[in-house]
Amino acid sequence: MPARKPKRRPLGWFARLMAGAGWCSVVGLWLSAASQYVSPATFRYVGVLGLTFPMFLGGTAVLFVASLLFARRTAWITLLGLLTCVMSIRRYVPVNIPSPPPKHSLRVLTYNTLQFGSGAHDDEDRNVVAQYMLHSGADVICFQEGHTSPTEWDRHITPVLRDAYPYRDTLNLNFNNNLGCFSKYPIVSREVIYRVGFNASVAYEILLKRGDTLLVINNHLASNKLGPADREMYKKIVKDPEDAPMKQGIRQLVPKIAEATVARAVQADSVARYVSAHRRGRSAIVCGDFNDTPISYSRHRMAEGLTDAYVATGQGVGRSFNRDAIFVRIDNMFCSPDLRPYGACVDKSIAVSDHYPLYCNFKRIDTEK
Repeated sequence: MPARKPKRRPLGWFARLMAGAGWCSVVGLWLSAASQYVSPATFRYVGVLGLTFPMFLGGTAVLFVASLLFARRTAWITLLGLLTCVMSIRRYVPVNIPSPPPKHSLRVLTYNTLQFGSGAHDDEDRNVVAQYMLHSGADVICFQEGHTSPTEWDRHITPVLRDAYPYRDTLNLNFNNNLGCFSKYPIVSREVIYRVGFNASVAYEILLKRGDTLLVINNHLASNKLGPADREMYKKIVKDPEDAPMKQGIRQLVPKIAEATVARAVQADSVARYVSAHRRGRSAIVCGDFNDTPISYSRHRMAEGLTDAYVATGQGVGRSFNRDAIFVRIDNMFCSPDLRPYGACVDKSIAVSDHYPLYCNFKRIDTEK
């Protein structure tokens, strides 16, 4: 008679506990990853769910390691969760082979300047942000929150950048905010896609050479509008979410964040519709301050049909907001499929704004040699 296969012993109580915890973490990971495909304008709190992705990702990874060590028969649960979310994980933490830009590529820089570094000057009394832009090597600069005093603008910004960037455009939004574009190439047209309070998206048509134009869209989406007390509460929540006062803080912050995600969803829809209607085979770059995480509806909607330059060529988390406990990339740069990005980088060498600048080089695929 053939030998009977030995029966597998049922899982012990600890293994069952690990399996239950693994499934809870994996389901949370799946739900948070899927939230980017649902507009907060339809269900307002879905945008808040996307913020939990790194927490569920970390929890699932820890449980996977713990399962391998103490309950190996349950490790497949968390492994399945991680493998099925690999694309979402890559959006958060891309790892790429370094891609140095080829000659004659176009460098684009996007930077939320916080009023040009709030007028920060170096030891030689030069505006720090203007000097950074001058030496960045960028061909096109899109900036947000660029408003500063007339004296600062006339004495320390325009004279410094006039020769390097002879083509300039700014859109004033209110007394302490604007956004604009500095370019080495002619800006032949400007169109405001939407303009709401402190936020706007503007499309520039830039003439690279005769008959060859590039559509550049500069964005500043709605922020979460958290005051100093809210931000301090957020930092404490990140450090100890189980603390009882922190739970009360979560109930206070969630409605504010949810309201902001709805505003960003509407704005992102406007930009996505504009790109779809106006690109018409032209090269296009969409960039700016999105005020949202890599797993969010606004980022997903704006990236439709485009290549995420940082995901394709960047390295690591790419934290672009350098204050509080926000350790993610909220500034982005996308390009049309006919452009190939090289070496996207969040530059941490300058910290006079609450954002780090993001730059990338581009070259048309059909002209690469």
